[in-house]
Amino acid sequence: MKKLLFTVSILFYFSSQSIAQIGITSGFLKYQAADFNTFFESRTDLDSENSKNLDGGSYQVAIDYWFRLKNKRLEFLPELSFSQAKAKLASTVLPDFAYDHDILINSLQFNFNTQIYPFDFEGDCDCPTFSKDGQLLKKGFFIRVAPGITFNNFGKTYTDVSITGTSTTSDKSSGVGYNLRAGLGIDIGVSDFITVTPLAQYTFVSEHGDAYLENPALPASANIFSWQQVFVGLRLGLRFDELNKYGYR
Repeated sequence: MKKLLFTVSILFYFSSQSIAQIGITSGFLKYQAADFNTFFESRTDLDSENSKNLDGGSYQVAIDYWFRLKNKRLEFLPELSFSQAKAKLASTVLPDFAYDHDILINSLQFNFNTQIYPFDFEGDCDCPTFSKDGQLLKKGFFIRVAPGITFNNFGKTYTDVSITGTSTTSDKSSGVGYNLRAGLGIDIGVSDFITVTPLAQYTFVSEHGDAYLENPALPASANIFSWQQVFVGLRLGLRFDELNKYGYR
């Protein structure tokens, strides 16, 4: 974690030597974890109404620092993001046993987003602050790719009920995975200061974690797994150097 923060600080320092912009992104995130889904679906003793698979909706928030090449429409947005996923395995109540297991996954990601503007790659507009010039698709549409890294914290709470009573145990673990992202979006210049960007992206995260530890009640487990994330949301870009042109500090 310290190495990640140090690397991000260095990138932000060097990027500050050029025209820069801060961005905030938020939106809907859907997890797809095939290994965990197989494990979940293999359980024949689950109460479908009270159980929740990891393959569901969540949210993601992110902050980035934007900078670009001077004469090409190649732009960089190193980004830190946070997301959360939950799963619940609740068994049907048997005469002598039942269980209720909760899983909470907190994820911190760093992605070095790189955006290519294919319809205006040779252009040198005042991007992305252009506004109302009739060339939204040409100047605003981009393709995004990014390598990255994910740090996960897994929190697990097991509640087991048997004829001898109720027992509750908790466990925590962590994992690190590597990301590969692809996406697209379009910049909409509201003003010289504000840019709004609808975007969609797909992120693959490599095998990285211990989502469900072995438990006596659950002979099957999904210890190491990879997942995919599908994100749809909005980015709000703020260019403070544009304010400086008008005397604001």
